[in-house]
Amino acid sequence: MKLNPENGHRYLPYIVLVIDEFADLIMTAGKEIETPIARLAQLARA
Repeated sequence: MKLNPENGHRYLPYIVLVIDEFADLIMTAGKEIETPIARLAQLARA
């Protein structure tokens, strides 16, 4: 489904990501997950 003003969509929704036990995630997956999360954080700040 795409956002369309004609269908009543007026703004982009916020996406909230909550990571519990981030340290455990990094210890388990390592660089495989660290790089994409860092990239996502950089884009979120832009």
